[in-house]
Amino acid sequence: MIQRSRPDVWFLVLAQVIGCGEDEVYTVPAAPESSAEPSAVVNPVRSSAPSSQASSSSEPPLVLTNLASSVPVSTVRKWADFSGPNTPSELSAGSRGWLVVPMSSGWETLKLSVESVARVEAPFAVVQSERGDIFVPGAFTAPLRRPEGLLKGDAVVVPAMGSRAVARVVSVAADAVSVKFRYAGELKELSIPQTDVIKLDGTLKFGAVAVARDSTHNSLGEEKVVWRGGQFVSTAEGKSWLITWSGRPFRLPASFIKPMAIHHTHKTGDKVMVLQGEELTSGAVLKSEEDGLRYVVKLDSGTESSVSFDMVTSPLP
Repeated sequence: MIQRSRPDVWFLVLAQVIGCGEDEVYTVPAAPESSAEPSAVVNPVRSSAPSSQASSSSEPPLVLTNLASSVPVSTVRKWADFSGPNTPSELSAGSRGWLVVPMSSGWETLKLSVESVARVEAPFAVVQSERGDIFVPGAFTAPLRRPEGLLKGDAVVVPAMGSRAVARVVSVAADAVSVKFRYAGELKELSIPQTDVIKLDGTLKFGAVAVARDSTHNSLGEEKVVWRGGQFVSTAEGKSWLITWSGRPFRLPASFIKPMAIHHTHKTGDKVMVLQGEELTSGAVLKSEEDGLRYVVKLDSGTESSVSFDMVTSPLP
């Protein structure tokens, strides 16, 4: 029997602070809200505090710092303890661009979307909303850029459903592009300006689909490597920001993040890796479905699974 992988949308219900040595680690338990497909909405991952035990990896253990303590003040929303970098935004007043903005009142869960900038107060780009002004750090913004060489079948990120969708190109016109993606169990097709599209090419750039390596320990003290899936935002001073599929922001060592090569159109027999929850599992493609929006993959365990294409990557180095 083929198992269909359909991660749900998870939203904030509680913010909990956990101490870890001299660093503070913030975790945000969540509860399910709807059953939307991962290509259009967020994919849940469990949150676990980094262990104080030494990792077997040659790299330093992952430390997540000060990520969820902003409290709205009146109608002004700033991230009170944003840990940087304080990079000026490339956007200007009156322009449109890609920004990472809160899903609700605080900065515990975020989303990528195309927004209009009301004004710039360096290093913030200010967006006006029904709940007041949102001060978005410059590192969480990116200008709209028309992608080069856009072709049918390309993997792209587009603004959709008040957030973003990971989609495939259906057709390309002079200034517009038609894309197809799955949302809430249904296939959707949109025509949008080419300038609003982020073309995914397997490199780490704003909006790229990526995974981050982490490690946890069970009650017996045994170490387990886990992978957090989401979208890459920016890198500075050896640290990178990742917004997980559940909307949670993480700042972690840049070397821990790898782009997922979802831009390839995998064929029958191709060796791939599949992100399922917090695991990257090896397997091989059996067939493509829905014009490349899903793959049926036979995992090394022998299980067959139908998986959204943005959860399937060429083997990572």
